[in-house]
Amino acid sequence: MAAKNTGYGTIKILIEKDHIKQFDQIFDIISRTNMAKDLGMNYQTFIYRLNRPVAFTLEQLFAIANLIGVDRRVIIELVLKQLEAKKKGKA
Repeated sequence: MAAKNTGYGTIKILIEKDHIKQFDQIFDIISRTNMAKDLGMNYQTFIYRLNRPVAFTLEQLFAIANLIGVDRRVIIELVLKQLEAKKKGKA
C-alpha cells in the first residue's frame, strides 16, 4: 500500500515515542472511517470490533500494523494493554 497523508506516520511516531499506550488511543489521531475504508471493512463491523478488540482477527491486526508501519507485535501488545486496563477498571 502506498503511504498517503493519512496520519499513520504520526501514529507510528507516537507509538515509537511511547505516547500511545493502548490500541484505542490510535483513534484519537486517525478517523475510524478512514481506517475501516483502508482495511476494506464495513464501518459498522469495524466499530463493533473496536469496542471488542478480541473480535479482530490476527490478519486484521496485522493489516493495521502494516498501515501504520509498525511490527505486528506492537499492535497486539497495544490491544493487550487495552484489555488489561479495561479488566482492571471493572475489578
